[in-house]
Amino acid sequence: MKKLISLLTALIMALSPAFALAEDPLAEQPPTEQSSEALPEAEPQTEERPALSPMQQERLIYSMAHTIADEYYYGVSDNNLLYAIICATIENGGEFDIDLALKAMLDATGDEFAEFYPADAFENEIEYYGAAFYGLGVVLEPKDGGVVVNSVFAGGSGEEAGLRVGDQIMTVDGVDVSGMLPADVRSMVVGEENTSVELTVRRGEGLIPIRAVRRKITESHSSMEIIDDKIAYIDVDSFTGSLPDDFDRYIAEIDSSGIENVIIDLRGNGGGELHAAISVAQKLIPAGLIGKLKEYKNGEVEEEIYSENLDAPRYKILVLVDGKTASASEFLAMALQSRGRAKLMGEHTYGKGSMQSMIRTVAGSGVKFTTGEYFSPKGERVHTVGLTPDFPVENTEIPVDEDSFLLFDFAQLDSDTSRMAAEQRLNALGLIEDADADGVFDEKTSEALRIFQAYSELELSGELDFNTALKLTDFEYDGVVKVVDDQMAAALAYFE
Repeated sequence: MKKLISLLTALIMALSPAFALAEDPLAEQPPTEQSSEALPEAEPQTEERPALSPMQQERLIYSMAHTIADEYYYGVSDNNLLYAIICATIENGGEFDIDLALKAMLDATGDEFAEFYPADAFENEIEYYGAAFYGLGVVLEPKDGGVVVNSVFAGGSGEEAGLRVGDQIMTVDGVDVSGMLPADVRSMVVGEENTSVELTVRRGEGLIPIRAVRRKITESHSSMEIIDDKIAYIDVDSFTGSLPDDFDRYIAEIDSSGIENVIIDLRGNGGGELHAAISVAQKLIPAGLIGKLKEYKNGEVEEEIYSENLDAPRYKILVLVDGKTASASEFLAMALQSRGRAKLMGEHTYGKGSMQSMIRTVAGSGVKFTTGEYFSPKGERVHTVGLTPDFPVENTEIPVDEDSFLLFDFAQLDSDTSRMAAEQRLNALGLIEDADADGVFDEKTSEALRIFQAYSELELSGELDFNTALKLTDFEYDGVVKVVDDQMAAALAYFE
């Protein structure tokens, strides 16, 4: 161990440039416990940080190695972390780099959810989850070596521009982002209010250009509607700090309406703030144990999570889940299911029952790594296992039959035939519902046309003009499938 430390110290002292700095050793901030994807609120730091001296870099590395070894849930030794830095420095031609060293330590953990954030990206990450930024209202995740859209917030500019769950981001403003981390791509997507960003996404086998306008992102990513005066449908896109307050409003409205049937839609919800999920669970579950947290801090520590609600509402609850329901979403679904407060319907969930912590370093950068897992009240593991729905239901995917489309009458684009031809294609692309493909141009059709026009870099008129009809005709529909929401239909039938 001493030889390893000596070698590392020599590398830092010999290879780092000297900088004139104050004598403050600058210890890094303590870690903040968060659920996956969630960050502590912080004010953006505008003043430029001074470069760290070799001694400060050395102290930072030792401190971070100790912190990661102490906090990483699955265990790793200081020796392995320091050795990884030496190897990374050698691979870098013998040139020591503090960011490279921090990333090397995270890589050495083998943690699939660990991420290193350069200073700018870390600030963007904080702003993203603090909602003090302008973006598209989408959540990005790593997948198969690229960055894909994990969820799209209802009403956001990303949804309006036509971004969909599963779209792989290929370019941002003409820059190839393949191989980048989600945080780096996100830092390119966010920007000043009302400015445009140009994306190219891969959907199926095709590449689609998308132009979207950056708008202020609010923390509330849920909505509720009353169906047939008897079912409250609550759609939760992401778990944020405002969600418990949202649920207080929903519960008050449900109670005032005398409704007893509730659908909570967690499909495509990749998680967020774990404490928000715990708070919502406590509102819906009577007093008692609802889950367990285990953290690795100088040995495994288990914390039991309770609801103290003596007046929890006794709704009949159905939770919709799928393969993208993960993390905080799985905690809520697990707690409701295990306590017998809800049935799950849909597909087996993702299986991410782990928590990550964020740490800001004095260099302005940040790291994220796994510091715990959560379990059911009976101690059943969720991570890598997922949740099995009580009622398995899969949605139907129907390949689009382009030959069934009506042809446009380009001499009369306002004819019934041309309108139906447009709506057939918009319906096939998932931009309007089946019921709205009726040949009548209303606001829903106009909005769908604006989304398609954004795809095609046309004027966003919302009208069926010549260029729009031509683009709809020439669009490559091979590989496009129409998703029939059998899960929602089954959920509504459940309450009949």
